[in-house]
Amino acid sequence: MVRLKGRRVFLVLVGMGCVAACGGPGTPSPSPSGSISAGNAQSPSASPSVSPAPSLGIVLGNWTSGSTYSVALVDTGGRKVASTTAQVASEYAGSATPGETATLPVSSSASRLYYLDGDSSVRFLEPNGQTGTAATVPGSRTERVAFAVSPDDSQIAVAVMSWPNQNTFMEQLYADDLTGGHRINLATVNASFSRDTNGGKWSNDMEWPIGWHAGKILVGLSLPRQQFPPTPVPPDAQGGYKLIDASNGSTAGSVCAGGDGVSLPQPAGVLCLPGGMPNGHLQVRNWTDGVSQDLGAALCLSPSALSPHGAVAVPETAASGGGCRETGRIEIVQGTTNTSSVSGSAVGWIDDGTLVFTTGGSPPSASLSVVTTASGQTALVGPGTFVGALPGGL
Repeated sequence: MVRLKGRRVFLVLVGMGCVAACGGPGTPSPSPSGSISAGNAQSPSASPSVSPAPSLGIVLGNWTSGSTYSVALVDTGGRKVASTTAQVASEYAGSATPGETATLPVSSSASRLYYLDGDSSVRFLEPNGQTGTAATVPGSRTERVAFAVSPDDSQIAVAVMSWPNQNTFMEQLYADDLTGGHRINLATVNASFSRDTNGGKWSNDMEWPIGWHAGKILVGLSLPRQQFPPTPVPPDAQGGYKLIDASNGSTAGSVCAGGDGVSLPQPAGVLCLPGGMPNGHLQVRNWTDGVSQDLGAALCLSPSALSPHGAVAVPETAASGGGCRETGRIEIVQGTTNTSSVSGSAVGWIDDGTLVFTTGGSPPSASLSVVTTASGQTALVGPGTFVGALPGGL
């Protein structure tokens, strides 16, 4: 179990971010249109089902390779409660495209998980297993999309991205009603790489929607190209985050600006590495960009995962000649240090009381497990990539 030193940290069941687009608990959802293709019959205009309690984790399988990928919802005991399969986007099908930054093909609202099927079809999965078509976006074999659906299932933010050649990146960011018909163009990017400019480096020109916070679109800032091929893990926001007004594209705020966002965003904020490795400190930044927790030198604190209410799971370390030595165990920090009985690497939280971790390997072959932090009870989930929770919450 997790033994708490000092004051007790009370754990509340709420959703988590990144694929999250949720505002607050109890947010009403209007009736989004979309056809239903599984489970009990419903009319196309039926409202989404009531948000589940407790939260459910979102696990993807093989989403950057092959021809199809899996989408699953798992409960806090590690059990799969709903799942489906979808076509992998053209740019990923067969093999990952070298150099192009990967973006997640999913988003969650207060009541539904949305996932990209192929290049242009956005579908939904509900906890009762029902699926259906929610929207069509302008993806193609040469233009990849990333998207985030609003908490009430009424709006969608979409980035349409293309890499015409090794030295060029283009993007159109827009917002629209989920049912279409009210598109508002928010930003256009046409970036070129030259070894004679910007010190021979790309800038963080890529802006991809992650979720919605307080009615604004949260986008991650990243390099359009990486040194290595896309990997099946949630991408870091290498230039931090921006909040964008969905009505006109103006910047409404920045969090971890110029730093590296290294974990799934949460209602508590984001995990930020402002100074870079190896000397930077890992910090929890709230939504006004204030530092709510400084965890010290980041060199010894990777991988790490932020919980909905601000606890951080990090590798447990022991002093080693002025440096650090990982013990292979996970500790949880929130004002006071708590020692966990579980060994492995933290990858995320389903809710404030359920940590997801791996015990070896890399996604998508890494085996996921969950641990209930209050009791220390663990359960096996299986191979896949953990990317967030339903309902979402930023």
